[in-house]
Amino acid sequence: MRMLALLDQLTTLQAHIRAYEQQIQKIFQELPESNNISNFPGVGGRIGPELLATLGPRPQSGEPSRFTSSEGLKRLSGAAPVTKQSGRYRQVKFRRACDRRLRRTLYDWAKTATRTSRWAHAYYEHCREHKHRYNTILRNLAQKLIAILYRVWSTGEAYDEQRHIDNLKTHRVLWAAQL
Repeated sequence: MRMLALLDQLTTLQAHIRAYEQQIQKIFQELPESNNISNFPGVGGRIGPELLATLGPRPQSGEPSRFTSSEGLKRLSGAAPVTKQSGRYRQVKFRRACDRRLRRTLYDWAKTATRTSRWAHAYYEHCREHKHRYNTILRNLAQKLIAILYRVWSTGEAYDEQRHIDNLKTHRVLWAAQL
């Protein structure tokens, strides 16, 4: 009897979660910035709303912004490492003080971007050939995605993957040569 009661609770909870997710998607689609964020590779029904909730509305001219650069967003998400330096001593460590939910969102985004984006996949393969650790690759890819996301969010421009690939080739990025 206890198991049947728990199953009833679980069924009810699943229905509420579905309704909650549908409401989030509805609100997300109504926001003006949602189109630009939805165009990114690997951004789906969960990642898009979380990214937009983190960024907030795009500030109008003269208004203060939550983030003044992509570096603040990288630090908040834990993608940027912490560097301790004194004299000749220098140590780079994993950032533990961060928004853990945002870190997980960016990790998932980087993972799906490697499957849906040509340049992200090329970056991933290049790093794997050089024996980089999986989590390090995803964290570094998340930093690249954050920089692009911040640019798109702050300027209001749409993301164009081919334009990004062309920029990588213009700057002669080693791993982008095969794209």
